[in-house]
Amino acid sequence: ALKNEGINLLLEGLDKYTEKKIYPQELGLKFFKVNYELDGTRICYCKVTGGKLNVKDRINEEDKVDQIRLYNGQKYDLLSSAHPGMIVGLKGLNTIMAYDVIGDDESKKPTLNAYMNYKVSYPEGADSNYLLKQLQMLSQEDPTIKISYQEQLKELRLSLMGKIKIEVIENTIFERTGIKIRLEEGSVLYKETIIQEVNGYGHFEPLKHYAEVHLKLEPLERGEGLIFESDVSTDILSSNWQKLILTHLQEKQHIGVLTGSAITDIKITLINGKGHLKHTDGGDFREATNRAVRQGLKTAESILLEPFYDFRINVKSEYLSKLLYDLEIVGANFTIEQVEEDLMLVVGSGPIRKMQNYHDKLLSLTSATGKMILSFKGYDICADQDEIVEEIGYDSENDVDNPTGSIFISHGAGFYVPYNYVDQYLHIKPQRNTDFETIYSATTRSTITDEELKRVTAAATGRNKKEKIMIRKKRVDDNESFSKTNIVPKIKKPYLLIVDGYNLMHSYRDDRAVFNFDGARDKVINDVASYAGYRNFKAIVVFDAYKTDEVISRKIKSDTIEIVYTKANETADAYIEKKVHQSKNKYDIIVVSSDFAIQNMVLGDGAIRKSSREFMLELKQLNDKAKEYLK
Repeated sequence: ALKNEGINLLLEGLDKYTEKKIYPQELGLKFFKVNYELDGTRICYCKVTGGKLNVKDRINEEDKVDQIRLYNGQKYDLLSSAHPGMIVGLKGLNTIMAYDVIGDDESKKPTLNAYMNYKVSYPEGADSNYLLKQLQMLSQEDPTIKISYQEQLKELRLSLMGKIKIEVIENTIFERTGIKIRLEEGSVLYKETIIQEVNGYGHFEPLKHYAEVHLKLEPLERGEGLIFESDVSTDILSSNWQKLILTHLQEKQHIGVLTGSAITDIKITLINGKGHLKHTDGGDFREATNRAVRQGLKTAESILLEPFYDFRINVKSEYLSKLLYDLEIVGANFTIEQVEEDLMLVVGSGPIRKMQNYHDKLLSLTSATGKMILSFKGYDICADQDEIVEEIGYDSENDVDNPTGSIFISHGAGFYVPYNYVDQYLHIKPQRNTDFETIYSATTRSTITDEELKRVTAAATGRNKKEKIMIRKKRVDDNESFSKTNIVPKIKKPYLLIVDGYNLMHSYRDDRAVFNFDGARDKVINDVASYAGYRNFKAIVVFDAYKTDEVISRKIKSDTIEIVYTKANETADAYIEKKVHQSKNKYDIIVVSSDFAIQNMVLGDGAIRKSSREFMLELKQLNDKAKEYLK
């Protein structure tokens, strides 16, 4: 095979003596590998399982095939099309991952579970952003590797399928970057699920935004993962909005309310929803959908799941009692079989949390005579749920990134409603029966009497107005003493100025943001710094890095101003809302932005709103006063 001798004869023989597979007409692709070349070119390797694939074909809404490569070792030939049965490399696909399946076999896509979590340690002075991009590329090549960043601990973590991959990843990163990393403090990854059917409601309605989503959450059998469906008529909610809600359900890793771990084994069904033709944007349904999931989880009874091993242990009879006693301590379930006269086989399963490095313990228990085979079983109920929940200490109500309540509007201002009161404010009123099913009211006809019609007419014409009664104000005696009134002086807090950087930049009249982007950004920073200096305020300028690849937000601090570039998938709106919520007890906060969504989000936390135009006018006045003073 290395010399390419006899290969054609072998293929001809296989073609002659084996039955040919009949492939479907619909395009089908099975991806098994993603690789990056030295110049950064991304190649996705797949087998064509149906139809015909041509160059420039779109395989989904975001990916188009630029090249089809037929490899022979390191060399390849460019093809104009690929037929069923061929294994090819495709260039130009940016969202495809290894093990993705397109076509009729999508349901056969393998489920890969990472069940161990490791902290990534790297030398001080190493380029963390470069390292992070390399880890992201590695996770695309191997979907069993998951990357996460824990904001509170400022730690980068990798989730893996077992300890065996640690050395492989450390060596691969060192070969590609020259950075020697260490994966340490291994811990299991928990998951959460529910044990009863429940409905979840989410509403998002700050000023000029609107969306409401009703979901049904049902528990599934172990290992079935998450299933998303819609059970709403298009007469109630348009198909485009239904697809949008299902997309939002699938794009996010939803976390539970016990430990903040990912949820699993739940079927989530869209049962109702409502939008507004004028005020509803795509992001509104994202907010309402995520809040509906969280509200449902809070009202349901959740349980904690942990990963389990299947094991097979061969042990001599003289060591059997020691082994069984130890397996009972770790909480394992097992059965015993006699293989030979002096050899026993113990088969069972146990929690990975207590069976890590059990090979070493087995050698100690059996004087190095025992043999063990381990395999990943899946997730099952955690026996020590209360202790683990208390140890992790997750507080779902203080998780600003995953709120459990909803946003409603009153008198032009949005306000937050906690999860346990959301159903009282819903615009689509559900009626619950004893089986926890939601029944929606049907439209009914009604009649109006002549007397009711007269009252309505009188109210409309103003003839039912009552005469105004003049109430004379109480006269206060000048000698009256106010010594009994306890006046508590308000403690004056320092001011914090938070500025939406790009919003202010694009409001400049001379369009600097269009012709000189970097110069306009520097002008914003200088203006805010000047304003903060005049007023003796602390200032934060937030620039939106939503479409970048950086997972960690970047901050630049000086004595008077802090410049923040948000992390990937985080908008400036979200950062400002979170910062206002965290700082409201410490500062009197002023938020500068002409974005109505930001203005109404921060209003509920008591922040002072100031438009970009007001800010520039006030800054001009301060500059004029400073010039007069210096003359």
